[in-house]
Amino acid sequence: YPVQGLHLDYIRFGEDALRMLRFFRFQSTLGFRGDRRTEQGIKPDTITKVSGERIREELTKLLVSAYPETGLGKMARSGLLTAILPEFSAVWKERPLFRHTVAVVQAIKPETELRWAALFHDLGKPRTKVIEGNKIHYYGHEKVGTELAATIMERLRFSGSVANKVLPLVRWHMFPADPWMTDAALRRLVAKVGKENIKALLELRRADIVGTPGASYRVVAGLAHFAARLEALLAGETVFSLRD
Repeated sequence: YPVQGLHLDYIRFGEDALRMLRFFRFQSTLGFRGDRRTEQGIKPDTITKVSGERIREELTKLLVSAYPETGLGKMARSGLLTAILPEFSAVWKERPLFRHTVAVVQAIKPETELRWAALFHDLGKPRTKVIEGNKIHYYGHEKVGTELAATIMERLRFSGSVANKVLPLVRWHMFPADPWMTDAALRRLVAKVGKENIKALLELRRADIVGTPGASYRVVAGLAHFAARLEALLAGETVFSLRD
């Protein structure tokens, strides 16, 4: 029941601010549209009262759900996403970039490390945007994005094992997927990324292509050819790591 003119959901959100995030997580998981009056009770600034660990767990559940694109979009419109992750404020302002980001999250396999890597993969683009003539470039955005992602993961208290999987994917997601790359270049790529991360990196590139409007069949076919060569190399040879 309303209390002193306030909608009950506003009061419930005040009792535990994490319920605001859970409101969007339920929509991502079950695929329904949340009640509009309930959404009006969202007060993004109150989320700062919640610990990083609890936010991380709830956001992870949203990301690995069936419809993360829905929850992320609604969170962004409510202001809750940028209250939790202020590093995404510039991404949200560039709507095509934000739509691409959530499309990649939706397209990638629903695994924790992959979904977080997809969310972070273009985080550095707004800070590296350069306009040269009629073209836009994002020189070194993968490096800047890795730094921003590391800051977020530290704030949300991710385990070292998860961070060590996510951050290399963000850092190397722009690898040259040239199907005619030499075996020596392929070995160097595996050594940089880590043999344990290479399949996840290929999956991130696949989702990045799928989430890009107008991606050509040639690009998809080229990645498939590249992946086949890489798998053959890994199956037939020992690839030395930097530690080796």
